[in-house]
Amino acid sequence: MRAALGEALAEAIGSPDAFDPAALDANAIRIAILRFVAELVFVSVMTDSGKALAAVSPPIAVQRENDLRNLIREVTDVVGTPLLNTGGTNLSTPAVQNLVARLVREVHQEMGSWE
Repeated sequence: MRAALGEALAEAIGSPDAFDPAALDANAIRIAILRFVAELVFVSVMTDSGKALAAVSPPIAVQRENDLRNLIREVTDVVGTPLLNTGGTNLSTPAVQNLVARLVREVHQEMGSWE
């Protein structure tokens, strides 16, 4: 979870020379939340998939992981953004858990259409 949070914050704030928490606006917070949730969804989908996503070679494994991460980010943005716009950026633990569960279902459904 720490890695997911670090990744989310790094993407939300970019690469300033000095971190200024006062400079975080609502959009940066939204991005951080969505990236954090996307990382939680990725871990869940990988755990659920077990060896189904196993690759024959390292380059194929990297491509599959990149494709999955892109799909998860897209689904997270499409589904999560309206929820954050409606509910605000103060999410309770149950709200985050519900969002992650919904996104995992959406990602599995989309993966089901892959050939």
